[in-house]
Amino acid sequence: MDNFYNQIKMFQDLISGIDVDELILNRIVDMGIGSRCNDDEHFPKKEKDIDSYFKVIINEIKNIPSFDITHNDSCKLLIGIALASNYGEKARKYFHIICENNSQYDDIICEIEYSKHLRNKTTYIPIDIVYILYKNAVQSQRNLIDYYIDSKN
Repeated sequence: MDNFYNQIKMFQDLISGIDVDELILNRIVDMGIGSRCNDDEHFPKKEKDIDSYFKVIINEIKNIPSFDITHNDSCKLLIGIALASNYGEKARKYFHIICENNSQYDDIICEIEYSKHLRNKTTYIPIDIVYILYKNAVQSQRNLIDYYIDSKN
């Protein structure tokens, strides 16, 4: 698991302040977070049903504004590609919900980005990334609460 968090950290460092391009997508694959195929091949869009556990997570993210699992936009690319390649158009509203907790959220930009992710046919990122980022945010919240409690004792 530490290796995965190191990969996320490298990813955050990589795209900090850089526009998304093929180099970044290739780097994501090199880090083992996703996979790619040739331009003449395509990953089939799974368009699977959105499970109830995912909806529970989305409701928590929606109801707790401090849950910014995009980490100030640095993980938004991963989340967008994962949602688009696993759930397709059905997840557009969930991408907005996830991104709304970011202070830099812009509805129009979010729409454009998700449309771009839907057109992506050569990069696949498993939906697990959303669960891992959510778990990380929950743990951060718990750490803050523990710190607060400990400071009062």
